[in-house]
Amino acid sequence: MVGVLLLAALPSAGAPELNGPYNGDLGVLQFDTQDGRVSGHYDRGGACNFEPDRRVVEGLFEGADVVVRQRMVNRRIAPTPMEGRVCAAAWDGQRLTFYASTQGIGLVKETLEQRLGLAADAVRVVCADVGGGFGSKGGVSSEELLVAWLALRLGGTVRWAETRSENLTAMGHGRGQVQDVEIGATRDGKVTGLRMHITQEAGAYADAMSIVSAGSPAPASA
Repeated sequence: MVGVLLLAALPSAGAPELNGPYNGDLGVLQFDTQDGRVSGHYDRGGACNFEPDRRVVEGLFEGADVVVRQRMVNRRIAPTPMEGRVCAAAWDGQRLTFYASTQGIGLVKETLEQRLGLAADAVRVVCADVGGGFGSKGGVSSEELLVAWLALRLGGTVRWAETRSENLTAMGHGRGQVQDVEIGATRDGKVTGLRMHITQEAGAYADAMSIVSAGSPAPASA
């Protein structure tokens, strides 16, 4: 069985074309579409790497008695946790204590150590009630990282809580996809080939869910 995953970007009307890397202090989003391939690296606290192969597989549906084609549309969604993002950071001169509403406490600690240049024993992360997350609180947002940085820079304690409007606007959206799927099979039910062409957009503040299509299973052979 052969699978192919094609990934396309869908910019907003009037938006600048992303032909090169965007480099920011708190995150990196890079794309490379040379040689018929699209590869990318996203780092906003944690890291998410993808490199789907866009090369066309010749004879994908050879041996198939039937090929079924379907277009599936999934609208973009906002995670909308019951409680938005909120955090507090306290620096006593030797140790950073970070209170987070997170689904990944270990990732938060590791990210703060790496981004702020702190030793492992100089960072303590506390997580109590999360207030819902649905995958959107799995990492560290730019705003949360800024709170920790300000605590180190200013000393003392810094707190931040977003409003519901801010949450709906700035928390990463996901799964806004148009999926064109082709499946080849024999009449006795054996799948011989699978091709997916996925176009996805994730809003102005792309997060890990903006590349969820690249993490979809696409076996090269079976």
